[in-house]
Amino acid sequence: MEASALLGFVKVSEGDVELTPEGHAFVDADIAERKEQFGAAALDHVALIRQIKRALDSKSNRTLPDEFFHDTLDEHFSEQETVDQLQTAVHWGRYAGLFDYDAGTRKFYIPQPNIEAVRD
Repeated sequence: MEASALLGFVKVSEGDVELTPEGHAFVDADIAERKEQFGAAALDHVALIRQIKRALDSKSNRTLPDEFFHDTLDEHFSEQETVDQLQTAVHWGRYAGLFDYDAGTRKFYIPQPNIEAVRD
């Protein structure tokens, strides 16, 4: 419920939950449209996701270590809250196709398009 409210898909008032117009559009959309709408809402309403995307877009190799964002978050949150926020950002960013994450290297990245696939 909190995530839906944060993204602007529902409005919660005095224990009542109501779908917003954005929420209705999300419910009525196919999976590709939902991912696009989710990504737009995440960029509009979630500062961490917006920061990750902007930082990755500004890098020539479109890659950054997670510690870059971890160090910023841990100045304001406990270690567990920092880890939880980063994990949520990874899941949401992947779902929306905004960025990806390599757990082995602990890096956020924007996948480069496959040139051969583009030519076909």
